[in-house]
Amino acid sequence: MGPRGIPFPLVLRPFTIDVPTGYDFFAMTEGMRKLTLDMALDLQAQHLHDESHITHLTANLRRAEGRLSQLNEYLDGQGIEVE
Repeated sequence: MGPRGIPFPLVLRPFTIDVPTGYDFFAMTEGMRKLTLDMALDLQAQHLHDESHITHLTANLRRAEGRLSQLNEYLDGQGIEVE
């Protein structure tokens, strides 16, 4: 109860947290930081892998376009029309 017998609002009520003995909050915090960093590094690695994959696909597409262009030129030289 607050002054004059008026109840505290819920957010202002005093509370206690029972923490089991033996917890190392510093180690837990460091563990969470390491987990977060590991997750961020995994995402960056996946992004780099995706970029590399896209680069290879783009190179393959350019080679295929070049070959198609050569084929079209050859067929044109043979008088063969391709629609």
